[in-house]
Amino acid sequence: MEAIRSYLSLAHSTTCAEFVAQTNPLYFLKRPVHRATATLGPPAISFETKLARLDIDPFAAEWRIVAVKKREGNPYPDRFSIGRAPNCDVVVRLPSVSKVHAHVLIVVAGD
Repeated sequence: MEAIRSYLSLAHSTTCAEFVAQTNPLYFLKRPVHRATATLGPPAISFETKLARLDIDPFAAEWRIVAVKKREGNPYPDRFSIGRAPNCDVVVRLPSVSKVHAHVLIVVAGD
């Protein structure tokens, strides 16, 4: 995920058509978590090997953006897969997300 600032400055300095031509037109946008529920703090440094928690958002207080791209080798050209499995187009590593949580169909106008 990237910080949203570069996209905002490009969007403000170009027309809509120019923005789409210069960037991928499909994005997922993550909004900040309410400050009362955000668990931010100094990172813990340890020399122990342990399982990292997957349910903590390291960017809880920030807007973040990620371009949606097809995974190379995906056999279905008409859809994006979203889920926890590593072979999904968009991988969301949270325990509450299914291995294949959703498929988003791509529909081209006029088809």
